[in-house]
Amino acid sequence: MEAFPESEARVFLGPMSMGRFGLPEDIRKVTLFLASAYVDRVTGKTICVDGGQAEKKNHRLQQNLSEANRFYSDRLYPGGEK
Repeated sequence: MEAFPESEARVFLGPMSMGRFGLPEDIRKVTLFLASAYVDRVTGKTICVDGGQAEKKNHRLQQNLSEANRFYSDRLYPGGEK
């Protein structure tokens, strides 16, 4: 696989929490962990190996919902009256 030119890579890496693309090694580490005895109490969990992208998207969604709530609240209840 050909590498991205640095200018294009920055476009993708900019919003990434870890600042790098994921590697097969990242998946291997999680797989080894899940196959070990350390997880005998782990049940029903989803483990995202995405460098924090899912959490970052969730945080942005929460921010957008808060802004929308304030926007409509200010129009429905001017002056804070309810």
